[in-house]
Amino acid sequence: MSTSIIIEGLVKQYAPGTQPAVDHVSLTINPGELFFLLGPSGCGKTTLLRMIAGFIDPTGGVIRFSTGPRDAGRDVTHLPPNQRNTGMVFQSYALWPHMTVFDNVAFGLTIRKIAKDEIRRRVTEALEMVQMAHLAERKPNALSGGQQQRVALARALVIRPDVLLLDEPLSNLDAKLRVDLRGEIRRICKSSGITTVYVTHDQKEALSMADSVAIMKLGQVMQLGGPGELYRAPKTKFVAEFLGETNFLPGTIVGATGPSRLTVQTPVGQLVSSHPAPEGAANGSPVLVSLRPEALRIGNASQTLGSSAGLTGTTTNELRGSVRESTYLGEISQHTIALTEQHLVKVAQLNPGLAGPVPNSAMTLSVHPDDVVLVRPDAPPTAARA
Repeated sequence: MSTSIIIEGLVKQYAPGTQPAVDHVSLTINPGELFFLLGPSGCGKTTLLRMIAGFIDPTGGVIRFSTGPRDAGRDVTHLPPNQRNTGMVFQSYALWPHMTVFDNVAFGLTIRKIAKDEIRRRVTEALEMVQMAHLAERKPNALSGGQQQRVALARALVIRPDVLLLDEPLSNLDAKLRVDLRGEIRRICKSSGITTVYVTHDQKEALSMADSVAIMKLGQVMQLGGPGELYRAPKTKFVAEFLGETNFLPGTIVGATGPSRLTVQTPVGQLVSSHPAPEGAANGSPVLVSLRPEALRIGNASQTLGSSAGLTGTTTNELRGSVRESTYLGEISQHTIALTEQHLVKVAQLNPGLAGPVPNSAMTLSVHPDDVVLVRPDAPPTAARA
């Protein structure tokens, strides 16, 4: 049975009076889940992972491992790492250079005094899972970076841990290999059924691999949810811009437009959103409107702009502007569109033609209400799921 991880009010403060590295974090990580801790350098994600592993002792709070809905959980808050049954994959791989691949993977079983026949069976099984059985007799220095990472993963899996912990395991690899290994690591983790916590600062890794993501800043969880939910419905300016490029327009909520739709007044006119108002916001409240570049659809304005820049007033969420610049990138083109002299937006056009728009030419943009996201720049961290 897979293990759930219950974290309640966890704190790590290295010196009195200083900003905690982890600041009262509460999370529940479900059994068998591939859970990501995502955030910029210094946000506390690696400290949190190492407290789960037992390498760092918390200042306050509780960590429990639970094996079922009726199990209150085993308190592991202050247990040493060797008593938690966790497997750890480090950023640096940490393979023994004088040992073969087989012996590296077998190391954890050997010190547990497992029978030799059982060691051979389990090591072979783990190497087959990561597609490295054919290189069992090689030394680590004869392997590529991606192969070494697979060996490190096999070594963590072979002990059959209750929890698997990965600390930026792909950060030392080149860009193409990182992309290739994303799917492999997800496949291995999900097929093993082991609850996995994965630390990264790479948004694409988290979005493409995770079941759930906790986005951290200054030791706190700013928002928690699935990749699609976080990308399409961020609650704060920080989350919206950390997960990918976006355009922000200042706005004010001016009322409802039909069921479940809000109208927001912006400097380029009114926009209709199907997203709820940020917590605590009401009519008259200031908000930020987040518009992803790929959500803005392009059409050609049929006449010069004059004073009609902004919403046309005839079509819901249709804007007019002029082209400032365009960059052709093959599969997409990136355009900068001036809605007014002070308000520029970036637009991503998929599969563009060879002839790009002419600078200073008129262009219309439209955006679906589902893609008009309202956030508060000063929103506090959201409560993590219980």
